[in-house]
Amino acid sequence: APRLNGQRKPLWQVTVLKAITLANLDFDIIDRKYGLTKAELRVLQHSIRGLSTSEIAERLFLSKATISAHFRHVFQKLGIARRSQVLSKLV
Repeated sequence: APRLNGQRKPLWQVTVLKAITLANLDFDIIDRKYGLTKAELRVLQHSIRGLSTSEIAERLFLSKATISAHFRHVFQKLGIARRSQVLSKLV
């Protein structure tokens, strides 16, 4: 079973909770609070929606290396080490 905030949860519950969280995120506030660039914010939004690095690169017409660089900057600004920590940091 997947984990949410360190606890095992059924997949449907994680999916529902993630959808509710996404609906309530205010990306303007996130942008101002963490000083993200527009490109970093777009990458973050696509990532939160569950897209892979390759999918994000394809949608934004950028290389995977550029997307990875944006992720590194986002992680530094948020003070996290991996994608799995994004939602818990922003909620």
